[in-house]
Amino acid sequence: MSNQNRNNLGDQFKYAVQDAINKGDFKRLNYLVTDTVTDAIAEASVQLKKAGDEVQKEFQSNSRTNTSKNTQQQHIVKSKKICRYQKPKM
Repeated sequence: MSNQNRNNLGDQFKYAVQDAINKGDFKRLNYLVTDTVTDAIAEASVQLKKAGDEVQKEFQSNSRTNTSKNTQQQHIVKSKKICRYQKPKM
């Protein structure tokens, strides 16, 4: 469905319902409802994928940062242990 069609969706439904009632033919209304729902689901899918990609990118970025911080902290702990080591007195 084009953006132009989305902009006047309310009018399209109004005319389709009126036409279906007047003629007793609901094919156009059925098509309009089906097309609208299909487009809405497709757009939701696109937006969910974008959101998922952003979450994954953020997670990967945080994982790299946390891994780097953990490695740095491990080195600090090791260096403190080495500095605390004292030779036994003889």
